[in-house]
Amino acid sequence: MEYKPKSVSVALENGARMLIQVKDTEGDEDIAARVFEFSEVTKTIQGIGASMAECFRNARVEKAAVEFGLEACIEAGKLTAVLIGGSTTASFKVTLEWSISGASDRS
Repeated sequence: MEYKPKSVSVALENGARMLIQVKDTEGDEDIAARVFEFSEVTKTIQGIGASMAECFRNARVEKAAVEFGLEACIEAGKLTAVLIGGSTTASFKVTLEWSISGASDRS
């Protein structure tokens, strides 16, 4: 099923608002009238970053980078970030980089 993108208002953590295009997976025509919390997207990015950082620490790498795309959609009435395979259709392209000092010194 093809979902039509819709513009929705999103509240940032500092109180500012912006419009983003999302895929409405629920077919709710009233989503344009609502304000969604962007923190749902940032929590997803923080969770991915924390998991990857732990992986890199365990692998004892000194430097690493991860790039991924996120698609914004409305699911269960919330703004949701979905990890996608290709960055060409991503709503957000995210690059996380780490320099881990002392990684080779750990036992």
